[in-house]
Amino acid sequence: MIRLSMKGMAKYVTSGSAGQRKVLRDFKYPDPEGHAQIVYYSEARSVIVAFHRCRLDREWLREQADRLQGLGMGNTGRAQARLLHNARAIRSYERAFGGQTLVLNDDLSLTLVFGDVEVTVTPDLFAEDRSRRKLIKLDFAKEKPDDRVPKIITQLMYQGATQAGLDVRGSDCLYLECGHGVTHKGTGVRSRLNAEIEAACANIAALWPSI
Repeated sequence: MIRLSMKGMAKYVTSGSAGQRKVLRDFKYPDPEGHAQIVYYSEARSVIVAFHRCRLDREWLREQADRLQGLGMGNTGRAQARLLHNARAIRSYERAFGGQTLVLNDDLSLTLVFGDVEVTVTPDLFAEDRSRRKLIKLDFAKEKPDDRVPKIITQLMYQGATQAGLDVRGSDCLYLECGHGVTHKGTGVRSRLNAEIEAACANIAALWPSI
């Protein structure tokens, strides 16, 4: 079985042919650097999870950002850059979304199977908000994503949740651009987008042996 993350699938669908082969190569032959990219914003995510789980004040988020900023300034090279980016990510989240109240559930990990391709669906936050379950993906990047990325991510979260028997609507699947304060809501089943994902998975299965 070929396994990709939902972020990897979104990147594959929105890339050109050379970029698509690189995406597949990274998943077929993972290395420590690739793993480091996966956990690049682990500190920011952990802080945000603790903020909601413990119902802390927004000032606590700013304090954690300052702490990581200080740690970053005490390092050099990649370690410094990663810590400073995590500090920036926390400040961005606090400014844009620090006022919302979420009750967090345990982490959620789902899978979707398209032929020979398995897509792991792992929201950053699985929460209750006004009696509705929310699946939330956080985007900490400075650059805005391709317009199709939030649509693909929310579509995959919605499909994964409904196949798992969770009572969610399309609008319960959210993609948050933390750096720009933008919330993208899913819309439920998108037949054309789903067909594009299925076609991409068929192409992945065909390319995989040659990667």
